[in-house]
Amino acid sequence: MAKRIFLIILFGLLSTLLISGSFLPTPVNAQETEVQFSFINCPNNIEYPPNRKIDCGRLIVPENRRNPNGNVVQLTVFIVRARSENPLPDPIVYLTGGPGGSISAYLRSFEYVFGAYALNRDMILMDQRGTGLSEPNLKCEEFGLADFEAYVGGYTLEEGAQHAADALVECLEFYRERGIDLNAYTSAENAADFADLRQALGIEQWNLYGVSYGTRLALTIMRDHPEGIRSVVLDSVVPPQARLYIETPLNGAAALDHFFDLCEADPICNTTYPDLERKFYELVDRLNAEPLQVEVRRRADGKYYTANLSGDVLVGVMFFNMYSTTALQYLPYMIQQAYDGFIGPLRQDFLPSFFAWDGIATVMHYSVNCNEEIAFDTFADIETASDTLDPRLQLFYDMDNYITYYICQNWNAPPPDPIEDDP
Repeated sequence: MAKRIFLIILFGLLSTLLISGSFLPTPVNAQETEVQFSFINCPNNIEYPPNRKIDCGRLIVPENRRNPNGNVVQLTVFIVRARSENPLPDPIVYLTGGPGGSISAYLRSFEYVFGAYALNRDMILMDQRGTGLSEPNLKCEEFGLADFEAYVGGYTLEEGAQHAADALVECLEFYRERGIDLNAYTSAENAADFADLRQALGIEQWNLYGVSYGTRLALTIMRDHPEGIRSVVLDSVVPPQARLYIETPLNGAAALDHFFDLCEADPICNTTYPDLERKFYELVDRLNAEPLQVEVRRRADGKYYTANLSGDVLVGVMFFNMYSTTALQYLPYMIQQAYDGFIGPLRQDFLPSFFAWDGIATVMHYSVNCNEEIAFDTFADIETASDTLDPRLQLFYDMDNYITYYICQNWNAPPPDPIEDDP
């Protein structure tokens, strides 16, 4: 479930850029690959926070700094100006999660999420390479549906994982045929982009604020480009040395245990939903014995898709929605309703979380994880990561590990730099 870590942290859907119509890089000469920054008219296809002055820009950098004669990428930058008439000189740069999340899609939520930070300082937001309004945008829309089907289609573990992986591999071939260097979309290159942005803007010092994968990126900037950093905030830390795919099943199971402990310790929750843990696992067993066929609406296209609602799927619903403090409050109610035979809340409000990839630059996501995470793991590591868990939790956690491993076998990534596994 490592790839899911950012998916609930990312709130909303990103602006759609179909890969067939997206920017496709072309070879340029070495002189043209010098870093360039220019202010531009702000894109009109996204929603901006009201009553804020925002300046927009475009940063052009090499796709792969080890190949100065290669392609370039264009990165879209948003500078949300402080409310103060005399802002402090050191802005905050926000590093969003993922990898593969887009910040431009969430500008409409700026005041809710960042308003308090942007009183006395400007705030700088950039769609990272391969994401959002930056070009190219490395999405794979076909994978989103195939991944959903892997979990809710009634497949075996191996069948579902291969089904999803095959869809992503087709996207890899699409991008490779168009000359995109898929191994250039890494944390190290990403970090260099932000270092170039600071210099291009003439900023002496700034403050990094990273969430989830953004913390990994912040740590990479600290390691590779420490100059100009005044302070760093790491929220939901993903350090380089973490064995993300191996540890996530254990962490997910621990979070589920803690969820039930919290409800039991809370007088209102325990009185309203007594024996919630027992009911949950009885419901898992019941749905695994007799899965329900239900229709789930996909927000991205408004269409309905058939889901095989099994106990394994219910485990996934819990995992996804424990990321959201809003959703977390309603999970006891959802469990109790489903236990009593009323699956409306589960189907309508929680199952759509399985369309987790809508709006995510999926290929960029796997470039980071194939080069920096799976590169340090073996299949034996992946296969046994969930072995100590309750058997009813294993299939859900194994699926993502298998999908990722199958995808990374087709990545042709170079040998990993050992530094990417060091604290």
